[in-house]
Amino acid sequence: HVGERIRRYRLIRGYSQEYVAFRLGVSQSTFARLEGNTIKLSLDRLYKIAEILEVSSSELQASSEHKPELNRIGPIQ
Repeated sequence: HVGERIRRYRLIRGYSQEYVAFRLGVSQSTFARLEGNTIKLSLDRLYKIAEILEVSSSELQASSEHKPELNRIGPIQ
């Protein structure tokens, strides 16, 4: 889910929900609901969150089952 990836990148950056919410222009409770996938995320907000978290919007949207697992990738031959 997008909210889970947002949360993961937010934690990697060391940002609080309050900080990202402030930068996004929403309340902390609204941002928590976005992370929890309980409210719909607009593309405009997705792009802004990606900018705040310094990742591409496609990284936030990417399905984990479509990403290769690093431990399954062998050496390039």
